[in-house]
Amino acid sequence: LPYIRMIPKVTAVAGETLRLKCPVAGYPIEEIKWERGGRELPDNLRQKVSADGTLMVSSVHKEADTGSYTCWARNKQGHSARRSGDVTVI
Repeated sequence: LPYIRMIPKVTAVAGETLRLKCPVAGYPIEEIKWERGGRELPDNLRQKVSADGTLMVSSVHKEADTGSYTCWARNKQGHSARRSGDVTVI
């Protein structure tokens, strides 16, 4: 079964690139997705999810990017897990 370890609180500096890893265990993992505010990411051109499931947000903004991000992982059998972590942009 997929399991996502605690996502530590992250502080990012405005204008820099934020990288959020999804600390997932329980292979093989078929799919990793990110959500924020109920919307699947990426939802704009500054966001990208890499092959290993890391969410990257370029040129972070305090107002636009501060908040809770949720990682969702699913294995081939359809079992899934999710966990949220907080991001603060300064």
